[in-house]
Amino acid sequence: MSPVSASVSWRAPLNPSIQYPEGISFLCLRCGLCCKDSFYKPRLILVLRSEVQRISERTGLKPDDFAEDSGKQIYEYILKKREDGSCIFLRKNICSIYDLRPLVCRFFPFYLKQVGSQDYLFSFTKECPGLGRGKPLTGKFFRHLFTYALKELNHGS
Repeated sequence: MSPVSASVSWRAPLNPSIQYPEGISFLCLRCGLCCKDSFYKPRLILVLRSEVQRISERTGLKPDDFAEDSGKQIYEYILKKREDGSCIFLRKNICSIYDLRPLVCRFFPFYLKQVGSQDYLFSFTKECPGLGRGKPLTGKFFRHLFTYALKELNHGS
C-alpha cells in the first residue's frame, strides 16, 4: 500500500449536499452488461484493498487469482476478466459473489462525483437497459448509497 493511500481519510462531510436524479427508476435485468466489456468500452471493475481481502477470505481464493494491481491510490485493484471480457465472478449473468460485490458494482448504473467541498452529485450511465424500469428511486436510496460508500472508503483505505 502506498503511503498516500494509507493516510487518506474519507470523513463524512458535516452537511453534505447530495444531488441525485429525481424520478429516475431502475430495475436490474440481470443482463450482465455491467459485468463485462461492452461494444463501446472495456470495463474496469476497480476494487478497494478491503474488498479484495474480504473476497479472498470468503472464497478461499488468493488475491492474485482474481485481482491485479490497478496502479491507483484508492481503488488499488482491478478484478480480472475472462477472455470474453466478463468479470471472473460472473456466472450465467449472475454475480457469484453478489453479497461481497465491490462498491463500484453496488453503484452501477450510478456513479458519484464530488463537485464541491460538501457537494456530491449522483449521475448515471445511459447504457444500462434497466434504467427507466421498476419503481422510482428515492432520496433515501441515494443517501443510503452515499453513506455506504463513505463507510467502505474509510474501511478500504
